Amino acid sequence: MSNSDILARVLVQKGVLTDADLSGGATLNAAQREDLADLTIAAFGLAEHATVEKIYDTWDYDSIELTGRYAELDNGTESAGRKPSSYKLTLDPVPLKTVLTLQDSFLRKLATKPIPEEQKAKILAEAQGIAMANDIDRMILYSNTLGPSIKEADFLNNGSGHATNRVKDTTFSEFNGLIAAADASGSAILTHDAASSSDLGLVLREMYKNLPPAYRTGKANKQDLRYYMPSDLYENLKSQLQKRQTHYGDWVLTKGQGESEEAIFFNGILCVELPLFDINPYVVEHITMNGTTAKNLKYKPISASTFYANAAALGSTATAPYVDTTDYVLNTTNGTVAVAASGSAIGNTDSVKYMYQTLPQIFLTKKSNFIIGVSVNDMLMETERHANKGATDFVTRTRYSYGFVKAGWVSRAINVADTVIASY
Repeated sequence: MSNSDILARVLVQKGVLTDADLSGGATLNAAQREDLADLTIAAFGLAEHATVEKIYDTWDYDSIELTGRYAELDNGTESAGRKPSSYKLTLDPVPLKTVLTLQDSFLRKLATKPIPEEQKAKILAEAQGIAMANDIDRMILYSNTLGPSIKEADFLNNGSGHATNRVKDTTFSEFNGLIAAADASGSAILTHDAASSSDLGLVLREMYKNLPPAYRTGKANKQDLRYYMPSDLYENLKSQLQKRQTHYGDWVLTKGQGESEEAIFFNGILCVELPLFDINPYVVEHITMNGTTAKNLKYKPISASTFYANAAALGSTATAPYVDTTDYVLNTTNGTVAVAASGSAIGNTDSVKYMYQTLPQIFLTKKSNFIIGVSVNDMLMETERHANKGATDFVTRTRYSYGFVKAGWVSRAINVADTVIASY
């Protein structure tokens, strides 16, 4: 990336080049688009544990499922044959941009550093790639077409906006991420309710047993399977395994001390730590109320301190959330909500958006079943100068998508306790 436009812009800030020296403006050439796509993909937390494809438009991924019997006695008669099931996953990427605002002082220091210009370009390009990859990881986990609610100040993230009133998070509303896809009515994703169990060994076994038998057959299948879990649960699993009075327990306890960190396997399946997978992930749901009659939420137990209620039609206007006991009555243990008996701003049959945190979750599927697509043709870097602020926006654009070849090949555990069992 020695001729990267982003580096050229750095040199413009320093006065080494002028805008007239730049050929092609901020558009990346084909090689640069490929390089930026590679940097972005390499920064994914999921990069090594999903099938990440560089795509160039709407993209189809075809697969077959072998179930039942296909072998038969060869007795010389013609066979009708048995057709496997076929599946097609179509990735239709959605647009995304990231904006990094860098001060002139930083750019001047970078431009004068005694390092190769190619390395300067890579520093900025990697920063852009990491920023984009981190947010794509989050969107794959948490996006919901219902539209999560978020504090306006957090949504704008520019020093403005209301500190407590909420708006719809349109960035995380383009498609259903992992959690929303599993929560959707009629979802084929298989869910095991751990019921606040801290025995991760038992939870992981139940998740594995929930997979279709054909999907569990053979050593190759186990080698392709992955448990995806938050970092805290990953550490809890290590602590649980360390309690075993075995060689493996000792190995888990001592590995990393003077040697490289090794992967953790459970039942022959690789456990993947996802740092951006929150230990208590937020979910969103819309519920049509029925007066003071309690309505069930999807999860229990929940915390009242991280529970937010707004009208389901919440949009871009910052709106104060409804108030517990004044507008609604929340039962955190049973996971139910009802309209308050009197003085409520919620109508008896209103549709309400509820945003709240749940207990930890874990997913299990094959790496080859989990597809992420990043559009190379749409990779673009641009800059926007803010002379009055003494800063420059570095804008990266792309399109991306994700999906499962078959949702029925995915197992999930919910309501896992964030504690370590006393013995194992």
